Amino acid sequence: MTQLSSFGPTQQFGESAFSRVTSVAGWLFSKIRQPDVMIVLAFSAIGLVLMLVAAATLPDFSSSLADAYAAVGP
Repeated sequence: MTQLSSFGPTQQFGESAFSRVTSVAGWLFSKIRQPDVMIVLAFSAIGLVLMLVAAATLPDFSSSLADAYAAVGP
C-alpha cells in the first residue's frame, strides 16, 4: 500500500506536464494552420540560425550539404 500512495504525486506531475505539452502543441498547430507572417518569419529565422550554427561548428555538416547538392544537382 505504501508503494501505491507514493506513486500518486508522480502521476499528477506527469499529467500536468502532459497538459502543458498538449497546450503548446495545440498552439503550434493552430499557428501552422492559420499562418501569421511574423510566426513564419520567426520559424524561418530560427531554422536559418540553427543551420548556420551547425555549419560553423560541425565539420561534417558542410560536407554533407555538398554531397546532397552533388546528388540533387542544380
